[in-house]
Amino acid sequence: MHSRTLAILIALASALTPSLAWATTPAGASDTGTTTLTLRSVVRTEAPETLRVGDVARIEGPRADAVARVALPATETATITPNDVRSALIDAGVVREDEIALRGRACRIVVRRTPQVVLPAAPTLPEPEAPERPAGEIVLDRVRAHLAASLRVPMQDLRLDISTRDTEDLHRLVAGLRVDVRTTGFSRRMPVAIELFDGQRRVWEGTPRVGVEVRRSVATAAGPLGRGSLLEAQDLISAERWLAPDDDAMTRKLASGQRLRSRVDPGEAIRWRDVERPTLVERGDIVMVRSAVGAASVRLRARARADAYEGDTIDFETVGPRGKARTIRATVTGPGRAVLMSEERD
Repeated sequence: MHSRTLAILIALASALTPSLAWATTPAGASDTGTTTLTLRSVVRTEAPETLRVGDVARIEGPRADAVARVALPATETATITPNDVRSALIDAGVVREDEIALRGRACRIVVRRTPQVVLPAAPTLPEPEAPERPAGEIVLDRVRAHLAASLRVPMQDLRLDISTRDTEDLHRLVAGLRVDVRTTGFSRRMPVAIELFDGQRRVWEGTPRVGVEVRRSVATAAGPLGRGSLLEAQDLISAERWLAPDDDAMTRKLASGQRLRSRVDPGEAIRWRDVERPTLVERGDIVMVRSAVGAASVRLRARARADAYEGDTIDFETVGPRGKARTIRATVTGPGRAVLMSEERD
């Protein structure tokens, strides 16, 4: 009787063995040559197509680091099974099948979707109450054309704001007159020097400050990004923004691959000051500065008064054999190079 009962129990145990194979540790699992993987029950991720073995399992053993780096195949299913992990490891060739021990039934993948960032509409600059526009070209048309050419943007990507006190002057007709326009600064409210000539006789001059904004495509954060984050394509969204001419917001192409040195909130533009950059100019360096003001092309040597990264605008002091030194403000464009953004001043 006892022998018959024992035989039945042995038969039942044999029948159940295949269904319990996932929880069985192979012989030698406790040996130093075996790497043990225990599947996690749940993994939450925003990018299921980039999962690695280390993301879905706790790993112990001599090959733990190599095993953890093995990429799992992209799958549309909501779970990763032991067989999925085993196949990935064998295909990668990092371990043999008899060198791994798998534990756990399956790992459920929960995909966290980054909420779509709804960017606020760009604020509309208030339009001053202008007098009825005269028939013909006016001073403001020449100012707009000059600024578009200086900033290298299409006219439709340039937005101007003029104060009420300058409205009448900027609506002067220019038919038959020569109009000279020069920018004497580089900021959101840009000083513009204007002269009108009738032949050789100057008939009017003024220096209004014109509000300037440029429409640009910039990189914005798709979600919260912490300090030290390495920016990848999925972290960034391209968005059109109206910005001041001297705003250092980056394009999506330039921002990708940069490492953040400060936190950036969702929807916030990524700027050069937010990322780690090599210093291109150090205080005291002699730099070749070329003029970007007016039609003439001028190059001069100047000494930097501060350290600067690419795109930084800093003060320089001109150097030369004759004449007193002058202070100029220029934007660093590369090692030992800068572009003049305002006129010289004492």
